[in-house]
Amino acid sequence: MVIEAVEAGPLKVLIVGAGLGGLAAAIALRRQGHDVHVFEKSRFISELGAAINVPPNAYGVLLHLGVDPAKDGAVEMRYITEYDKSGVHMKVTDFATRNNGWQHSWLLAHRVDLHSQLKEAAGCHQGVGNPAKIHTSSMVINVDMESATITLEDGTTVSGDVVIGADGIHSRSRVGLTEERPFPSGKSAYRFLLKKKDVWQNPKLRNIVRTEGNLAFWFGTDRRIIMYPTRKGDVFNFVCIYPDQNPDPVSGAWDDLGHQVDLLKAFEGFDSRVLELLKMADPATLKVWRLMDMGKISCWTKGHFALLGDAAHPFLPHQGQGGAQAIEDAVCLGVLLPIGTKRYDVPARLQLYQEIRKERAEKVQSLTRLSGEDVRADSSNNLEKVMEHFVFNVAHDEHHNSVRCLRQWMHKRSPAQFWRMPVSFGPSPGPRQDFLGQRYDTRSVRYVTTTFKFKTSRTLLQNFFPTQSYRFRSVDTVAYASLSHTAYENLSWLGGRGYDFLSLGLHGVQYIKQDGTVLNGTFLPVVFENLADPILTGREELGWPKIFAEIDVKRTSNSFSMNANWRGASFATFELSGLYPVDDGPLEDEEGIFVHKYIPATGMKGVADADYSVYTPKALLQIGKCLRATKGAISFNSLDWEALPTMHHIVKRLEELPVIEFVEGVVVEGEGISDLQDTFRIE
Repeated sequence: MVIEAVEAGPLKVLIVGAGLGGLAAAIALRRQGHDVHVFEKSRFISELGAAINVPPNAYGVLLHLGVDPAKDGAVEMRYITEYDKSGVHMKVTDFATRNNGWQHSWLLAHRVDLHSQLKEAAGCHQGVGNPAKIHTSSMVINVDMESATITLEDGTTVSGDVVIGADGIHSRSRVGLTEERPFPSGKSAYRFLLKKKDVWQNPKLRNIVRTEGNLAFWFGTDRRIIMYPTRKGDVFNFVCIYPDQNPDPVSGAWDDLGHQVDLLKAFEGFDSRVLELLKMADPATLKVWRLMDMGKISCWTKGHFALLGDAAHPFLPHQGQGGAQAIEDAVCLGVLLPIGTKRYDVPARLQLYQEIRKERAEKVQSLTRLSGEDVRADSSNNLEKVMEHFVFNVAHDEHHNSVRCLRQWMHKRSPAQFWRMPVSFGPSPGPRQDFLGQRYDTRSVRYVTTTFKFKTSRTLLQNFFPTQSYRFRSVDTVAYASLSHTAYENLSWLGGRGYDFLSLGLHGVQYIKQDGTVLNGTFLPVVFENLADPILTGREELGWPKIFAEIDVKRTSNSFSMNANWRGASFATFELSGLYPVDDGPLEDEEGIFVHKYIPATGMKGVADADYSVYTPKALLQIGKCLRATKGAISFNSLDWEALPTMHHIVKRLEELPVIEFVEGVVVEGEGISDLQDTFRIE
């Protein structure tokens, strides 16, 4: 999602490693329009044949990337069945019902299939953005994190704008960023696949594999067997975790060959049915790997470099979150580096990536360790131990979260902005700012202001003053007021459109501050406008007393007439006639505008959240044309509460004002207005 204006071209992104996380990052960043290169040390000839959990938090973000594992045979997990080591049935959790409460299901995929989907989505010519270029047999042996330059084993150097280290738990790209290294967790695991049709041939085993979408656990105190279906339910994946008793039984790689004799010995005494399944493992494809762990890395990023996936936070397999967290990392990077991101801004964006991802990934990592701890021999809730952290892990969408975090980060970096309701969507554009908080150029805004100035009762006008701080400069019992209509056109903040407003101004007013100093200007008790947007922005940002009215205007070369109404109920008319051009403007030049801002406190009658006076200094307008009238008239009709249910009391007061003398009628046209951003609270 592009949140800022596009001012720069694509970044050149170098990704070290083409595992699930690296390829997911390639997809996310190509979809943003970047030039993506992936460097993989292998030749992609022997992809690892194992299954992988795709929990709801991973499935959701994969869909954001346009990848759906369900379309390639991934199975929805519908049940979780727990057995003790001897095969006693302990519990079944109905995950099909539980899935109804989640936006996305929990899938059981084949790792090869998911990897192929990601590789295709990253490098294909279809889809959003240019294909990522995947360079195989390209081992990266060094990374210059500040310059975003990598060095390959053959001495080739490649420079870019961003380098992502996604080269797994034994990461080379991580060297220089941390001294943390992987260490044995104390457990190893065998893994293998069986075809359902082969298992089905043994009648004793059919009940174990009969239920579709069933993930089964057999728990011992210090070891466990996990079995679940994949590839449309035609294949079962086995993970058999046991204590790592030999000093160096395996290398820690995924593809070390295991020995069936050792497998059966490790699970001696388990359910005879599950032992029959272990005996069916093909010795040629039986794999064993040492489960490695690693301490927290204090910093994932440096300069133009960031770690991703197991290179930053390797996972034990007890929660099915290793691949999920790598994919979350990838989606986060895609959100934080939209097209238009400038090279010099990359380090700050990568730092934000760490702030967003590090705490969550490390917490899931910690919860995974807890769920993999040995269980008591007499325990009947081993599954609950595995699943107790399920909600925290899966009730999350990293795409949505990263978009929110990026918005907040950009708001903090943007110029000071006006916030208005609804605040859930961030600062809103208006007359004084665009979406990014930048001011609009108002020099091309066209305006026409028509004014009827009249002499009236000062003693009646002063009743509009909201506090004792206001007074008229003159002690005479007559004073001057104006009814003014203004039409704006070509407002950028309204997409080139405009609006009309009608205001009553009391001239010759002073505000006496608490320190005795005096401000002079015109007081506006009410403004009628015909568009909601300026009403809301004017009330909330400026404190202007704006209310809605429909305003109809007719103009000729020498006349002006206006009618203001509320849903057809006319309450004000304003006419000028005998208009002729003049060189001078209005007779008096006011110094500024007073209004009084009042916002009621929610649920508390008579209590205000805001209650103070506001002043807008005089705006210098460029007058292009001025007309003066020989005649003019205004009238108000308060009707009744049924006709004017929300403004009868306002118009009633206006109706009371006597027109003692028509002073002048003026029409002023020009270009360029003030955005009133210099308005301030008086005290």
